[in-house]
Amino acid sequence: KHEGIQNAQPGDVVIVARNARWAQGGGSAHIGIVGENGKVYHNSSGRQQWVEDNLQRVFGGGMMRFILRPPKT
Repeated sequence: KHEGIQNAQPGDVVIVARNARWAQGGGSAHIGIVGENGKVYHNSSGRQQWVEDNLQRVFGGGMMRFILRPPKT
């Protein structure tokens, strides 16, 4: 579902597509797991490791943003 990143909750998976080719399996996209207090955990290609970062800074831009939320139990 495409919605604002401000609706992301801890435990959600966030995906941002950075250009129009993402739907065809090309282009650039990024994925992360939302943490507490506006944090996100994502893989940094430059650092070659998972890092803690600011959710809005990393996932606030791009063409499309998706939030995947696990079902409530």
